[in-house]
Amino acid sequence: MENPYVELISGEKHYFDRRELEELRNILPGELVSRLKLPLVFKRSLESSESLYYIDGGLDEVEAVKKIVGLSFIPSDGSRFYTYKPVILSILSKFSSIVLISVV
Repeated sequence: MENPYVELISGEKHYFDRRELEELRNILPGELVSRLKLPLVFKRSLESSESLYYIDGGLDEVEAVKKIVGLSFIPSDGSRFYTYKPVILSILSKFSSIVLISVV
């Protein structure tokens, strides 16, 4: 596959940087890589703080965020995991093609 991509719900294609995918594979455990759903989607709710972003997905995506930025804990409101803008910016500085940010 020359230009790796996934088709989004909207029907658009989201392209990944092959170098970033290889780097991600190097820092994440193999079993996590095989289960991880990309792109990592962060949702900012207009009802919450401007710097608060919910992590879309499951425990695998939360674990990937932790490994990428070197955190041992990601907070949860009981039903959803969330993080803050500085964490998102840190991920974007290393892996801009594997992140998708939406406002809901």
